[in-house]
Amino acid sequence: MSNAIMPTTLSEEDFDKRFIIKEFPHGDKFETYGEELELFNKEAALNPNNVWTCLDGEAGELIFVNRIAFVNRIYYFITEEAYTDSEDLAVEINIDFD
Repeated sequence: MSNAIMPTTLSEEDFDKRFIIKEFPHGDKFETYGEELELFNKEAALNPNNVWTCLDGEAGELIFVNRIAFVNRIYYFITEEAYTDSEDLAVEINIDFD
C-alpha cells in the first residue's frame, strides 16, 4: 500500500481563472539548462510558491505541477499568483493534434 498523496487536479479552465503565467523578456517558459535555468532559479528563490514545471505525460498530454520536478520535465514557468504551502496541484493540458 502506497503512502503517496495524490495531487489535487485542476482543470485547465480553473488554472486559467486562478493563475496568470508571468512574462519575462525572454518569454514565459524557462529552459531546464543554461542561462534560462540560472534566471529561473533566482526567480524561484524569491517566489518559491509561484514555481511550476511542465511535464510530458504518459499519454502525450502536458501536465503542470506546482513544484520543481526533474523527471519528464519539458520547461519551467512562474505564475504571478502564489499557491499555498499545503497545496499539491496538477493540471492536465490535452493537446489536440487534429
